[in-house]
Amino acid sequence: RTLRVASLELTAVDLLLYEKEIGGIQKAVEVIQRIKKHLSWQELPTEVILSTPVSIFQRLGYVLSFIKEKEGLKERVLSTGKKFRRTLLKTDVPEKGGEPFCPIWKIVVNISLQNDTL
Repeated sequence: RTLRVASLELTAVDLLLYEKEIGGIQKAVEVIQRIKKHLSWQELPTEVILSTPVSIFQRLGYVLSFIKEKEGLKERVLSTGKKFRRTLLKTDVPEKGGEPFCPIWKIVVNISLQNDTL
């Protein structure tokens, strides 16, 4: 089986994996807003899910829900046996306590995001 090295789904994963290098999570949100209608999580290879930290998928899932995109990412990730754990939306911003918590993705929302409708 051939592993695809480029797709919109892989790009979305990479945006969260390399969010510091691309200019921050807000930049990832902006790009994902542009491609969201074309994402199909069933196309994401299991190998990619298994080799990527689960926290990346948790952040990506939170971003997708933040921009009001219906998706099947959670089911796809959990179907591989991965388990979600409490994690920060922005890892280099310490948790102060009292931040909103997204129970679906187990994300502590420790920064504010902007949702600019395109």
